[in-house]
Amino acid sequence: MDSDWGAGLELVGIRHALTRIRLEYTQLPGMRLTRPQVQRLLNLPADACEVALAALIQSRFLCVDAEGFYRRSATLPGGSGSAVSRPVAVRSQRD
Repeated sequence: MDSDWGAGLELVGIRHALTRIRLEYTQLPGMRLTRPQVQRLLNLPADACEVALAALIQSRFLCVDAEGFYRRSATLPGGSGSAVSRPVAVRSQRD
């Protein structure tokens, strides 16, 4: 039962991170931050931040540019060719 409780809390943290990150990038569409900067700015747990950023990249809301900055996909100058969509390694709690 405890593992179900912990998983539920973890899911809430990820949903919170998704909402916060999406809100900030919607309000400031030109923003470009590294993962540690996103985590510090929004005061997010590292794991939740990492999973949320990966999900936002997968949904094409965000992308990672060649310098490692996360930015809104729609704000990239020159279309999709000006950034690379790099896979983000997500650590599992079970590893």
